[in-house]
Amino acid sequence: MKDKLVRASLIYGITNIVSQGGVFLLLPLYSFILTKAEYGLVAKYEIYTFIIAVFFSLCLDRAAQRLFFDHSDQERKNVLSTLYFSVLAFSTCSMLFFFLVLSFYPERSSGALIYATLFCFFTVNGLISTQFFQFSEKPIAYAAIKLTTVLSNVALISYTLYFYSATAETKLASDAVVSGIAFFIHFLIAIRFFGINFQYKYLQQGLKFALPFVPTLLISWVIVLSSRIFLEFYGDIADVGVYSMAYKLSSVILVIGAAINMAYTPYFYRNAALGDSEEKSLENTSNTILYFLLALLIGFLTFNAEIIHYFLDTKYSSIGGLVFIISIACYVSVFNSFTFVLYILQSKRSILNLAASIVSALVSVVLNYSLIPKYGVYGAAASLLIATFLLSIFQCYYSKQGFYLQLQWRRHFLGLLSAISYGIFVHQIPLSIETIVLKLTIAIIALAFISKRMFLIKKII
Repeated sequence: MKDKLVRASLIYGITNIVSQGGVFLLLPLYSFILTKAEYGLVAKYEIYTFIIAVFFSLCLDRAAQRLFFDHSDQERKNVLSTLYFSVLAFSTCSMLFFFLVLSFYPERSSGALIYATLFCFFTVNGLISTQFFQFSEKPIAYAAIKLTTVLSNVALISYTLYFYSATAETKLASDAVVSGIAFFIHFLIAIRFFGINFQYKYLQQGLKFALPFVPTLLISWVIVLSSRIFLEFYGDIADVGVYSMAYKLSSVILVIGAAINMAYTPYFYRNAALGDSEEKSLENTSNTILYFLLALLIGFLTFNAEIIHYFLDTKYSSIGGLVFIISIACYVSVFNSFTFVLYILQSKRSILNLAASIVSALVSVVLNYSLIPKYGVYGAAASLLIATFLLSIFQCYYSKQGFYLQLQWRRHFLGLLSAISYGIFVHQIPLSIETIVLKLTIAIIALAFISKRMFLIKKII
């Protein structure tokens, strides 16, 4: 079972790393071609698409995974067909309503807004058909679909920005074109593998599980993305561009964590359902993954200054401190996704996750309001870090009321403190070829220490 998990994780990991690697390859292009203000507009529409995606899908894509494993093989196709066509219906009605309202306010309409809306519509309707290959443990098919879409998007964006027009609207138009083509492919996949079937009971089950995620995701938007609204209000759209560039770099930890989580989540639900007999296996696997993510954080903190200096335009040369703060927040968020969030969902108490998110979101708003006017982008980063830590504390507390694994919590906490101290230290080292060699040596020593003292190598695989 573990060998299969490792193989699937490797394929999902390579797929997501290459997919997001394409996105990261675009960052130098964005930094050199787009102004801070134009990149700020790109980030602004990312916020917009995040919000409307929640209403377009009603989070039924999240219910698909849970319901898939709750039903027999014969029922699974009916479940996915019902949820897929429900999302298609909800998103179509929502988009048409949005365009109807927009027709009464033409002064608020823009090409960028329309492209972003179409991109969101096409994307949410490809989620369940893509997830099907993950649920059914067909990582090769998943990789083929994902990589084709992402690499096509990267190629079109690069071409249009470089040869046509270096604007946010051009980038969003490219997104809409590629996702529109992918939409029809996903529709054919749904017809081929799910058929056309609708059973109201599955929609009821899906909505019962998914609807609590709607406020939770909107609240997570407050925690993660609302700072950009405050930055634009108290500063300008260029500040949004600087903060978003730092966040995008730091999100490499989120990307790799999500890739592993794609393979781990089905493994977790399957083994958690078996009861106490598989808890030890889950604990060992969880500890191994979390130590790997800690090692990833240390490696990223070691070389983030070099990444900024050699790959981004000089107008972003001062974002090293931002990247450090945000990367810690990203690590904590990924840590939660492998632990407390899954424990709460396994106990089917998603309302508790909502309660934790509400408190953290309120704190985030207060912190954004208090810190951003005085400290700007660093106030936004500090607000994100504090709110993420607070959310982790509440999720930990609520997860203990249901399903809960006894991991090596003390070691994980000490490992994070060590990584933070180490990151502060390497951030003070001036940039040069000699320091790159020094950092590489320090990173190897640090990772060797973690490998020897904090977990057994034999349990990695």
